[in-house]
Amino acid sequence: VFEEEFCRRSVSALAEQVRETMQDATVATVVVKGPAALGAKLKLLLDADGIDSRFIEAATLDITVEIDDTVLVTRLAAWAQSVAEVTR
Repeated sequence: VFEEEFCRRSVSALAEQVRETMQDATVATVVVKGPAALGAKLKLLLDADGIDSRFIEAATLDITVEIDDTVLVTRLAAWAQSVAEVTR
């Protein structure tokens, strides 16, 4: 449950960063890379804001969003590693 909530909040925070970045852009290409489940959640949030994006599935825990020359990345892999170390 905690992991699911953490992922939900991370995706929401990333969507907010994308919105803020897009405010300054007139036309931008938005490419989202990451796991299918999280990418789908992010795409729904971006679509709701009228932000068109392209998704590429990647074998990683993190989501990367490329907006022209800007790159935004979650830190889910680092968080998962920290949790694994603590729970050993």
